[in-house]
Amino acid sequence: MTDPITYQVVITRLEENHIPYGVLSLQGGWSAVISQRGGRILGPFPTVDSEGLFWINSAWSQPESFRQFLASGNWNLGGDRVWIAPEIQYSVKDRRDYWGT
Repeated sequence: MTDPITYQVVITRLEENHIPYGVLSLQGGWSAVISQRGGRILGPFPTVDSEGLFWINSAWSQPESFRQFLASGNWNLGGDRVWIAPEIQYSVKDRRDYWGT
């Protein structure tokens, strides 16, 4: 069993690893966290001490497991994926090496 992955845990892991993010305030005091890495919407969270509604990878639960997850190149942080379009213009730095970029 892993520790709960709350809003506060998500913010802490993002800051520990210098991953840019934004927080979107929603009605009723709920918040969603938008991670630049992977274009993910995490949450929404009703309070800072609550777990979100969307699935979040268990790697978030501990600092070391999250660092290992990031170092592995794994892509599935959890949450909901947002597609930035046109993706090739914003996400692919070398069009000759699409998958390696």
